[in-house]
Amino acid sequence: MSVHPTAGRLTAIIGIVCWATTAVAAVVHLEAEDYKDGGSGVGYWDNSSGNLGGSYRTDDVDIESTSDVGGGYNVGWTGSGEWLLLTTDTAPGPWYHDPVFPETSHYVVRVRVASPNDDKKLHIDVDGAAATRLITVPNTYNWQSWTTVNTITTVPIEAGSREVKFVCETLGFNVNWVEFEPTSIVPAPAARLHPLTGHYYQYAPTSTTWDQARADAAGMSFGGVAGHLATIENAEENLVVRRFWSEGSKWIGLTDSTAVSDIDRWDPQYELGTAEGGATWSYGYPPVGEIPDQPTERGYGFKWLDGTPLVYQNWAGGEPNDAGDDGEDAVQIGADGLWNDHRTGLTLGQTDHLLPSVVEYDTVLDQQKFDILERKADTGVFGSLTTIQEAKDLLALPSGHEAIAAEATGQLFAVSFADPEAADPNSEYVTVPFLTDTTANDDYFALRATARVDIPTAGQWTFALTHDDLVELTVGGESFTPGSYGTHSHVFDLEAGPTELDLVFLECSGDAGLQLFAAEGSYDAFDPLFFRLVGDEQGGGLSLVPEPSSLFLLSMGVMGLLAFALRKRR
Repeated sequence: MSVHPTAGRLTAIIGIVCWATTAVAAVVHLEAEDYKDGGSGVGYWDNSSGNLGGSYRTDDVDIESTSDVGGGYNVGWTGSGEWLLLTTDTAPGPWYHDPVFPETSHYVVRVRVASPNDDKKLHIDVDGAAATRLITVPNTYNWQSWTTVNTITTVPIEAGSREVKFVCETLGFNVNWVEFEPTSIVPAPAARLHPLTGHYYQYAPTSTTWDQARADAAGMSFGGVAGHLATIENAEENLVVRRFWSEGSKWIGLTDSTAVSDIDRWDPQYELGTAEGGATWSYGYPPVGEIPDQPTERGYGFKWLDGTPLVYQNWAGGEPNDAGDDGEDAVQIGADGLWNDHRTGLTLGQTDHLLPSVVEYDTVLDQQKFDILERKADTGVFGSLTTIQEAKDLLALPSGHEAIAAEATGQLFAVSFADPEAADPNSEYVTVPFLTDTTANDDYFALRATARVDIPTAGQWTFALTHDDLVELTVGGESFTPGSYGTHSHVFDLEAGPTELDLVFLECSGDAGLQLFAAEGSYDAFDPLFFRLVGDEQGGGLSLVPEPSSLFLLSMGVMGLLAFALRKRR
């Protein structure tokens, strides 16, 4: 089922969002069964001999008739490592024409797939180089129940004739066709914004030794800033690193090693300096339950890679313990957020221990922020707090009113909240606790986030909310109020330029989370490939701009300086 090339908006096909431009789209459509002639190792690779489907062609690729819309054939019985070089030729062949891409651009890639299995993977190469990240095939519960999965090419594809290679990373799915369509959208960066600090975090999923993860992080960059293994300065950052992307164990940037790395000759003693103070307990930690006299004593000798003072610590009981014959000079954070010292890796003279890691970029952002007002109700005084109007009434009370049990204000780069005692709404984004957060499940509070967003081009923009419980979003004077918790989207027709945004959120009881995204165009559902957090300018999100009064004061400041300079010249 392909999108007609004259489609004028984003449409949903079986719940999956697909992109179409407002003009005649130059879609490159490739049928999986129309792979290049030449035999095994030239036009395809198949792990078994013979066509198990017995249709269309007579070599080793397994082809069958499909019940998908439009009929025709699909490739099935896929195996890990199998591949196809796709052509634009159709039956009866010969198949030898590589597809021609109409322009140099990033491309939206759509793949039509079916599978009764979970978490199957594929990717696509162009001219011998990876053009997409791994694409996950969802479980459609039947070999002939079809859906379309989407991604964006990780690099622009040059205009002209290009070799397209379809690669099966795993076995167990069917494929009907692949489409490419040029887009102005670029892939979302792997680094994710911390809404409060403005730093960016990136999950590095490859399991390595700590020393290799340290060297890899130092070679990464985002926004012109070099990376380092994540540093943790307080309980809130500990929660971010613990929950970001995966709640499994991960390396963080803490070490007490005094060895020199064989990877890059990094000298931790030189870089980190000599440990201050003195250890008062063996192995540098106190007995379980005993509180150190100074914050640094329990982690005596440990230093953050970026030179941040070791003030906050969250060691598990009995840690750090420097266990084993060759000691433990690196630190991992567990799924529970507790720290454990472990081996650094062979390059520092210790045995291997392999984990993924979290990389942090200490970016300094010169961006506007959301203004946040948050209030928790004393329901015994305020009464019912179960509707958006009641949330607005609570937020409209004068500060200090007896019906307000707690209140807080703040400024954040983006709206991405989650109660630490609840599940993250989207764990691949950095979330922060609500402003009135407590150590218990937080109920019966309201939040208002306001900003002026810069709409770069007039037309349709889709805003998406992930929320629990109720929200009302107003953009450019138009309001959207979804009826219940979940992820919901709404298309706004907006003029170009600064536009007022007002978001009201109500948490009644249970889990609490709130995130705000936007994408140019008309979408029927949230798709992380196309949506960005509003305010995440470096990540491709909509920019926030100052209020008119701020611009006036700024201009008056500039004019004042100019007048002062003119007076000095006289």
